[in-house]
Amino acid sequence: MAKFKTVDEYIASLDDEQARVAGQLRAMVHEEVPEAIESIKWAQPVFELDGPFCYIKAFQRYVNPVSYTHLTLPTKRIV
Repeated sequence: MAKFKTVDEYIASLDDEQARVAGQLRAMVHEEVPEAIESIKWAQPVFELDGPFCYIKAFQRYVNPVSYTHLTLPTKRIV
């Protein structure tokens, strides 16, 4: 498993389409929760505010945003 120090490194390691989707998800999180702190934990980008509230995980065929809380991202379609 690759070791990333930053979310930028994580996204740069993805193929073009996954990087685009992960970048859009990252932007949506920061748009909705501007004070969120991002880091790499458990080998993936994690967003925190008084504890982790969501993460982004890229798999072979898709990118999965997962919320630990009831964070609702805008209903924008990412294509």
